[in-house]
Amino acid sequence: MLSTTSKSAPQGQTLRLSSRRKSEQVYVYTADVSVCNACPVKVECTDSKSGRHIFRSFFQEDLDRVKAYQETEAYQKAMRKRALWTEPLFGEAKQFHQMRRFRLRGLTKVNIEGVLIATGQNLKRLIKAKTDEIRTFFKSIFLFVKLPQNTYFFNML
Repeated sequence: MLSTTSKSAPQGQTLRLSSRRKSEQVYVYTADVSVCNACPVKVECTDSKSGRHIFRSFFQEDLDRVKAYQETEAYQKAMRKRALWTEPLFGEAKQFHQMRRFRLRGLTKVNIEGVLIATGQNLKRLIKAKTDEIRTFFKSIFLFVKLPQNTYFFNML
């Protein structure tokens, strides 16, 4: 874990904590200007005349932990599943069911509206599955039945 009072520069110089910017939620670490200007690798480190500045989030430890988790195989697997299972449903809801914005206000009403939209999506899938099932059933029956040449029954299915 990194210290909140000082950081290290590439040449091993210590950068001291110079300020806490609460509005930006960052710690600001700065190097001594004279040491920084005399450093042989200053060009690679910074181009500032006032020395090197490092900005570190108040929540950097949490951000580092999340970034480490994002590189695991379990996270990658979860993202692949999400891309195939969840995201298309939300995309459909946004595109075809006006779910870009909720019409109602209040958490309870928004939850009800979301459940109604999801129910509509599920009903569409159920109807499609049953229609396909019925269509398959009738096609299998008519494989054994000889119909006249000009019958357009399969066009209706």
